[in-house]
Formats: sequence, structure tokens, C-alpha cells
Amino acid sequence: MSTVTLTPPSYAKLTPGCLSLRRRDPELDRVSETAFAIVTYYIPYNLRNSLPQESLRGLPKSYLIPPKQPPELFTLIAKLCTVMIEDHSSFFEALPERLNLPNDYSKTVFIGLCKQTFTDKKINWGRIVSIFTMAGSFAVYFVKKGQLSLAQKIPLWVQEFVDEDLSDWIIEQGGWDDMYNKLSRKGATTSANWSKTLMLGSVVAAAGYLFLSNGFAK
Repeated sequence: MSTVTLTPPSYAKLTPGCLSLRRRDPELDRVSETAFAIVTYYIPYNLRNSLPQESLRGLPKSYLIPPKQPPELFTLIAKLCTVMIEDHSSFFEALPERLNLPNDYSKTVFIGLCKQTFTDKKINWGRIVSIFTMAGSFAVYFVKKGQLSLAQKIPLWVQEFVDEDLSDWIIEQGGWDDMYNKLSRKGATTSANWSKTLMLGSVVAAAGYLFLSNGFAK
């Protein structure tokens, strides 16, 4: 299958005015709305796979019960992020632990890390997957700390970053369909076939981590 329906599920619709700088271009809006929907799907998926169910008490029902028919793009990204975590577990598990994340600055630190990942202005789908993977890692960290409200805000942080820094590039590639078409090829979700694509994202993310450590680490 070469195409994917990108209509976000009802639980992940964009809330009007949730972006600090609201774009009015429908195409740009669709890109950022889909980014929000992807992370809204992936974070609960990752939490359910990473933590015991009792740890998720207090989160919305959508975090506890997976949607029946999520878009294929969302399930693909969840698989890619899972493989990325498995391949680089020491990095992603340690990342939020090593950063100083006071409530008032958690968003600043997360978006700063995302921006540093693309500081060389080179964008590819592997790096974008690394951003989603980091979002899942931060969510696990916040839930472990009992900061459930922060875990629920991460999709908005990712959406804001995509809207401001990545949306034009994604549109130039043909939208999120391009990501699906390139990364859903037979065998693409196995580490051996696509680790090189994602490794670049991981290396740059690690560089961002070292940069932020100079100013924010404990």
C-alpha cells in the first residue's frame, strides 16, 4: 500500500489557538495538525509498552485504551520509534534523566533540544522520527515523576516545533505521505534495513543533548 489516510483521529483534533503563532494556510495547518495527532497516538502507545498500567492512572482514557483503527502512518511511526529506542536505549532512557526539567522550563528544554537536532539545517525523516522518539521518552519520564499534566502537553510542544521549523520542508516533500511511502517499504521497520537513516537523527540529537547539558543539566 503506497498511500495513507492522514485524517487525525477524533481524540487528536487540533484545539484552535493552541499554537503560539497560528498559521492560516490550510496546507501548513494540516501538517502541524497531523504532527499533533501522531504524537497524541504515539505517546500513549509508548507509555502502555514502557510502564505498568497502574502508573497510567489519572491519565485520560485514550492513554489507557488504544484506538481501534489508527491510521497506518501512526502505527508505522510507533514501530520506527520503538526500534529506535531499542537500538539506542541508553541514550533515550538517560536523556530526560540527565536534563534539569523544572516544570516552568520543561517546554523550553524540549523545544531547544528539537531545534538543536536540526541546527545544521539538514532535515530528513530519520531526524523527525528521533523527535517523536524523544517525545515518548520525555512522556515516560514525566509519568514516572507523577507529572501527568506535563506528559499530556508534549504533543502541543511537538506541534509547535513542527509548525515553526519543519512544516515548509514537509510540504516540499509532498506531505506526510512521503514519509509513509519511504519508510513503509518491505522490511523498512527492521533495524538492519533502516538504522543508517535513523542513526543520523540519533547522532544529531545526541549533539543537541550535549549542548543543552552545558546550560541545563544537573
